[in-house]
Amino acid sequence: MDTDIGKKIGAAFSFAAFYLSGCFIFNPLYKSQNIIISSAFAFITSVPVLICWLNFFDKKRDNTSAHPIIQGFFALVASIFSVLASLMLITEIIKDVSYIANRGVSLFYYISISIAILTVSYYLCYNSEKGIFRFSILAVIPFIFLFLIAFTSFITTKSAVFDISSGSSESFISSMTAGIIAGLFFSADSAVYLFCFRKYLCGNDGKLMKKTAFAGFLVSFLAVFIYNLVTFLVFSAKLTKNLTDPDYALIKLVPGIDFTETVSAIRIISFMIKSSVYIFCSSKALKETIFKKNKSLIPIILVLYLLIPITVIILSCYDKNLKYGSFQHMIYPVTILLPVFFSIITSTHKKKNE
Repeated sequence: MDTDIGKKIGAAFSFAAFYLSGCFIFNPLYKSQNIIISSAFAFITSVPVLICWLNFFDKKRDNTSAHPIIQGFFALVASIFSVLASLMLITEIIKDVSYIANRGVSLFYYISISIAILTVSYYLCYNSEKGIFRFSILAVIPFIFLFLIAFTSFITTKSAVFDISSGSSESFISSMTAGIIAGLFFSADSAVYLFCFRKYLCGNDGKLMKKTAFAGFLVSFLAVFIYNLVTFLVFSAKLTKNLTDPDYALIKLVPGIDFTETVSAIRIISFMIKSSVYIFCSSKALKETIFKKNKSLIPIILVLYLLIPITVIILSCYDKNLKYGSFQHMIYPVTILLPVFFSIITSTHKKKNE
């Protein structure tokens, strides 16, 4: 019984860390005019998406298998999308690191920083999904630390600002749209997480611990809502939308010690969790469909990781006038489509006995 409880706690923490990782790299809620409305629609959107994926991965598959070409095609497409998502995530991370370092981003700076971060992420994949899973459990600690110090920002502010909404229909629609996008972005790739860690999310009875995963979601969503609400109360909705980085601005208000590096550290940790899950799952899908003769995942994982900085070099050579982060807005459709491909892989591929 104690083992089962420990497994449930670990699973809840791991899923919470994965969910929070997306929120702290890209946060559509900061563009909202009404954080209450946006959060409500984000929740309304996230719940059915998560329930859908939990039910999908809880089903037992038969031994039928689709044509190898179909399997290989979707595995290849999923891998491409995983590399693109990781590319956009690390581009955002390096932009944040440069911002706090008060310097611009050159190609050399980008490549050197990205290789350092990708090396650690690669090491997580090298230790297989078990290593990634354990890392995500421990990652809950810095997230909790950030939430705790964020509340101290009220000490340096005279009063909270309650001008959360203008009350117009245009404001409502804008806030609703921001909430729906956030809900999809935060929860859609739960399918990739379940694809990666399904065997660690099953209880002693062999069934998927859906209530445990959902509990992790509820806690993390509540934490995100409270954290965003604090930001809006400190800066107001109008100022929050215009801030270059609301997270850094909020932590700058913490009295006494400068904790701004904490935000960068948490975003790097968030990237490592997301990218390692994406790349590991893609490598696993490629090995099981296209590279069946390979005895190890390591070469496939290494190639996928190398494609990230190589893509940047090719793009920079192709168009030197291309602005840094020109494709960042594509993270939303890419992240939303990515789990669809993994669900297709799951439904068409012969399941092995776990």
